[in-house]
Amino acid sequence: MAITRPSGSSVVIDSIVAQEVTEIDGRGRLHLLPRWTKRIKWWATSPKDDFSVLMVLVEPGLISLRDWASDGTRVIARYEELAGQPSADVLEALRLLQDRYIRLSIDKEQRAHLGDAALAHLGLPITRGASSTVYVAVFSNRLDILSAGYRNSKLIVGSSLLDDLP
Repeated sequence: MAITRPSGSSVVIDSIVAQEVTEIDGRGRLHLLPRWTKRIKWWATSPKDDFSVLMVLVEPGLISLRDWASDGTRVIARYEELAGQPSADVLEALRLLQDRYIRLSIDKEQRAHLGDAALAHLGLPITRGASSTVYVAVFSNRLDILSAGYRNSKLIVGSSLLDDLP
């Protein structure tokens, strides 16, 4: 992983969305590079302490890191709202909430230990010592982590908006 500069360059200068290939190390850590985090409006670019983001396990192979202050508090509020009405449907919704949303700590060096649930969600090994290739897509309001398989399946499907391009 290139810490100082990306490999290659985008066909569009100053694009709205950036995507790069990177590595999750053998300890399950993702190093969040300043060139990514400075593009996200709510991200602390030079944190002095550890901080949290909301990790959303969107669909198998895709994880989204979102603003804890806005999105994380909404998830907690929904949990508290549902927890007061126990029924079979509510208990399943609470399980799904626990399965889909995780509070992820980012250390002041901008590293995140994703954890076994996130690694498994990406289809990556949870055994220590195995590094894995992932793609990181950076938007103005979030950072998405895509497994190679997920990215490849989306690449094959493509977009009708690009059908007339080579």
